[in-house]
Parts: sequence; C-alpha cells; structure tokens
Amino acid sequence: MRTHRLTPTTRLGFVSLGLLVALGAFATARCGDDDGDPCADACTVLGAKRCGGAVIQTCQASTDGCTGAWVDVQDCSQSGQICTDLGDGPACGTLCTDQCSSGASQCVGTVVQSCEANSDGCLRWVDATDCDDATLLCDLVSGDATCVAP
Repeated sequence: MRTHRLTPTTRLGFVSLGLLVALGAFATARCGDDDGDPCADACTVLGAKRCGGAVIQTCQASTDGCTGAWVDVQDCSQSGQICTDLGDGPACGTLCTDQCSSGASQCVGTVVQSCEANSDGCLRWVDATDCDDATLLCDLVSGDATCVAP
C-alpha cells in the first residue's frame, strides 16, 4: 500500500481539486430548471418525440450542458386539437368521449356489443355477435351480454 505525505505541494493539489469540483458543480447547476435540479426536464434520446400538453415536442441537442432539451414543434391547440400518443408517436387529434367502459357489453336487439378502443383510442360500442344468426336471443346474464336460447 502506498502512502502520501501531505506537503504544501500536495495540499495545494487537494485544494485545487476541491476548487475544480466546486466549479464543476456550479457549471452543471446552470442547466435545467431554477429549483437546483440540473437538467430536470432534459431529454436523453435525441430525436425522441412526446406530447407536452397540447404541443408535440422533439428532443434536440442542448447547448446548456444537458444531453438534450424538449423543443416545441407543433401546437395542436392552434387547430382546435389535442396532442395524443397511441403508441405510434405523438400526433394532433380530436378530443373524444368514451361511449362505454372497457370490457363492458350490452344487447342491442339481437346483437351483442362489446366496448373496445377504436383507432383514435376512444372506447366505442362494437357489434360482436348477432344472436339471431343462430336463432338465439341477446340477454344480460350476470351483467354480461350473451346469446341465449329463447
């Protein structure tokens, strides 16, 4: 094991190192928000996209010491739309209202309908089975719509 004796030269080295560490902490604290959390809203994957409220944002290279920064690229609200991300990336779309609860079913005449998400992500009633095709009736059994014998 090697030991070092603290001499004025090595002590100065430690002071210099401490000063550099302090200056480095000061330099990194300048990016990001003002709450002391450096790069709090920084992004890490350049080119990534997200919804930031009603705005589509892209991660672009940052000049403030953070990896990247979220930059507004399209404000969906200017066209009366919202920013939605259904898994294939953010896009401007219309606000929808669900017609039913996920997993629910109902009878409409002889047809069993189930509640499913459509292409815009909203829940809609979808025809599942026409009980009349099998000379059956649609009926609610224990809260679930099903085809039963008349």
